[in-house]
Amino acid sequence: MFLVLIQAFVPGVLHGQFAFAGFEHLGQLFQRRLWRVSLQNSLYLAANTAWLGTVLALMLAMLRQRLAPWGVSLLDLCAWALLIMPSFIIAQGWILFSIKGGIADAWLGMPWVNAWVFSPQGLVNIMVLKNYPFAYLAIVAAMQWQVRDHQYAAQLCGAGSWRRFLTVRLPLLLPAILSGMLLVFIDTIGDFGLPAALATTYRFPTLPYTIFTAINQSPIRFDLAGVLSFYLMAILMLAVALYLCLLRRSRFDFLTAKAEVAKAEPEGSAWLWHLLMLVFVVCALAVPLGASLAVSVVEQLSAGWQSSNFTLQHYRTLLQPGSLLHSALINSLRIALIAAMAGAIPVAIRILLGAMAQVPASFLQSAAMQGAGLMRRLATVLLPICLAAFLSALLTSFAGSVFDLAVTSILHPPGYAVLPVVIDRLFQQGLYGQSTAATLLAAAITLALLQLTAWSVRRIWRPLFVAPSASGNSSTLSSAKADKAAEPRLEHQHA
Repeated sequence: MFLVLIQAFVPGVLHGQFAFAGFEHLGQLFQRRLWRVSLQNSLYLAANTAWLGTVLALMLAMLRQRLAPWGVSLLDLCAWALLIMPSFIIAQGWILFSIKGGIADAWLGMPWVNAWVFSPQGLVNIMVLKNYPFAYLAIVAAMQWQVRDHQYAAQLCGAGSWRRFLTVRLPLLLPAILSGMLLVFIDTIGDFGLPAALATTYRFPTLPYTIFTAINQSPIRFDLAGVLSFYLMAILMLAVALYLCLLRRSRFDFLTAKAEVAKAEPEGSAWLWHLLMLVFVVCALAVPLGASLAVSVVEQLSAGWQSSNFTLQHYRTLLQPGSLLHSALINSLRIALIAAMAGAIPVAIRILLGAMAQVPASFLQSAAMQGAGLMRRLATVLLPICLAAFLSALLTSFAGSVFDLAVTSILHPPGYAVLPVVIDRLFQQGLYGQSTAATLLAAAITLALLQLTAWSVRRIWRPLFVAPSASGNSSTLSSAKADKAAEPRLEHQHA
């Protein structure tokens, strides 16, 4: 980062010229119209996506508590699928669905979709559908535990359900909400693929696109890229500083010995909640992936629904022994398994902080007074309470590394096939069938690995994820049964 940012002040440092150029390059942001518009567009896109995505994530997290187990699994699967899919793959799906002569136009008779998608507001909406999982996973992890005494106290004071939610539950979730909003903001303002892909029919430059233009021209202007990178980093640092300032103004460690695992709260209108969930999953996931699936099984996109147009040749080509996809998938999975925390540390930290902010320091202090060392306190106190957030952070890090186009496209060695580069290259060559087929195969394998890992962890530590249905026996941090079993031992120690 230092080598990137120093270009704004010492433009010739890479050529052995160490003359300080002053701060005049920074002032060009207000003189060059492209730079100024790029900054405005990036702030508009990131700010609107952040708050809209966080509101959507909060609504889905609350909806999750009113769904049957199959609905919870489907909603979580949708979030994970959108999370592991890089923006350029989601963009490919929306492009194939919305372009003139595409699926919406030629197959479904909805030409108006083109104008709705390829517009600034359409870009915001699609970015919201793509990036809301960051906030969703952080909020869901923070909602794992609840203390009903707070709700009962507010109810005894005459507060209704909505007032209890706005004045009790929502403020206690503030660390997770802010963490999720920050993640959505950061991922949106630094995204290059999706805005660049969807802005093909109108001009909507962003800071990452303008930086790419500066280093992709002849001669290469690292100094211009350094200036824009300086402003991009300044925005991100300001967002993080604001987040920390808001977080330190209040305490959020509300967990007590009566905390219990949150469980579903079914209502009489359960069918309505499930219908809303299904509609959302269709809009967020089925449309882009469905478009990719449809293109992967047809010979010509414009031919539409004709039996003679369907084929599985694209999959046969990719599944042949020694195919490029096979080696690329193995290489990408190996990289993700070995080095997944390397580039995803900020994401993992943001997800974990939302849950860790709820844990009072007295929990760890009590264990320390009993002689437990640091590692034992982390393993026996903090990890069980924050296990859901830890699992989300781990799987997020792995999933984000499998389809990382930006890093792998620049740093992969010659002749070393990696999955994102192979998929993007097939799409750029116009081989839409093979590109979408490779996307779906790789996504299915990655999702299967994620679900298997999540199921195994939840199966082993089931009491930390599922609340027992029997009344009076809810899973708590200090259950009555455990207290009763410990009474004779405590009396003996006291004697």
